[in-house]
Amino acid sequence: MYSCFIYFCLITGKTIQSIAFLASLFEEGISHHLVVAPLSTLRNWEREFATWAPQMNVVCTWNSLVILLIGKEH
Repeated sequence: MYSCFIYFCLITGKTIQSIAFLASLFEEGISHHLVVAPLSTLRNWEREFATWAPQMNVVCTWNSLVILLIGKEH
């Protein structure tokens, strides 16, 4: 089963809550999530995933070709 979660975070402060939600789906076997965020926040998202959901495989990219190749790989 595939799911998609698109979240655009600017100043909402909901990063950790969103990661917790995605981690709970992951624990239930629902995986393959996509988080779309401004380029300026990508490293923060990556760091927060490492802190709050280390069991999840996180790929941080901003190149659409790389995203397509990663999607085929996983």
